[in-house]
Amino acid sequence: MSRIKRVPAALTPVDDITAQVLRRDYVCAGCWHSLYCVHAPGRKWVVKCGECEDETPGYASKYWVEKRVNESLMELREVRQGYPELFRGEETDLFVEEKIDILVNGG
Repeated sequence: MSRIKRVPAALTPVDDITAQVLRRDYVCAGCWHSLYCVHAPGRKWVVKCGECEDETPGYASKYWVEKRVNESLMELREVRQGYPELFRGEETDLFVEEKIDILVNGG
């Protein structure tokens, strides 16, 4: 059986408008960090994640990420109510809230 070799999205050049839209409306599909553009030959741009760099796997819309984070928050609230023994210290709560803030607001 042959394997399909996946090319990271960061290695695929795009035109000006596509690069602007990706940088404005999307984040890295792998880690949800913000994107930046690098000039490529032939009036093209390569859109990369600040964390994943050349291994950027693809792009996820900021809308989808925000929706998923909100769903996760609702699930977290349900688990906190159903299993309070899992959340004994405030350190755990602060860690979760800090991670969500980083994902949604960039820090």
